[in-house]
Amino acid sequence: MKSGHGSIRYCVENYNSNEIIQLCFSKPKIFNGVRKIEIKELTDKQTEVKHVVVTNTKSKGVLYWSFAIRALHNVLIEDSSDLLENNFLEKQISSKWSN
Repeated sequence: MKSGHGSIRYCVENYNSNEIIQLCFSKPKIFNGVRKIEIKELTDKQTEVKHVVVTNTKSKGVLYWSFAIRALHNVLIEDSSDLLENNFLEKQISSKWSN
């Protein structure tokens, strides 16, 4: 299965709905690595959800990440985390976006 957003493209490498979604970068070629969301039940009332990006980048990739992607990526992750958490809360929350 292929996915992505904008110019960033992924292929699903590993999927288990109760544990992990792991995506392999396919484009642009300046990124070589994976993005994954790990889900771990801590107790019957607590679950840890971890977003991890492990990639090797060189010159263009570092510049692309630093100046074009990082701020938008952080907002996306913060909004996604709020949406996930709000599914389990009585009072809805909204995080301040980072700079």
